[in-house]
Amino acid sequence: MPRSVQTFEVFCSPADFQTVVLDVEKFGDFMDEVVSATIDEQTEDTLIASFVTETNIGGMQLKTEYTTKYTIKPGEVTWTLVSSPTLTKNEGRWLIEAGDDDDEAKVTYELELATNMPIPEPMQTLITDQLVKELADSFRNRAEELFG
Repeated sequence: MPRSVQTFEVFCSPADFQTVVLDVEKFGDFMDEVVSATIDEQTEDTLIASFVTETNIGGMQLKTEYTTKYTIKPGEVTWTLVSSPTLTKNEGRWLIEAGDDDDEAKVTYELELATNMPIPEPMQTLITDQLVKELADSFRNRAEELFG
């Protein structure tokens, strides 16, 4: 299964970055590929959210819908796929640690993604790598815009 990891620093506190990660309904405000994002259910330590996304990768227009379940801990957010007509795997983790200064966080974003669409696994790997880099940049920029 295609898996990708991106580690980066962000100029905001770990708690502020985690706030951005969990503000699911605002994803469309800073990620062009998110058509809609809604919270279906939420407790203190879990969140179930549904998404519709459209993206153009390597000249291919990809549109999908999916629902994920997030598990929330201080400094860590993990998710797993609940349902999707096109994704067979969508799981990952945000690990959010203190940086060198109080107003910095060190973030690791991990994503494992697979689809039942007729896309060869090497291409799925390239897509996952590109998505992880773009998403990491989007979240870092959003956090620094709001809290940096």
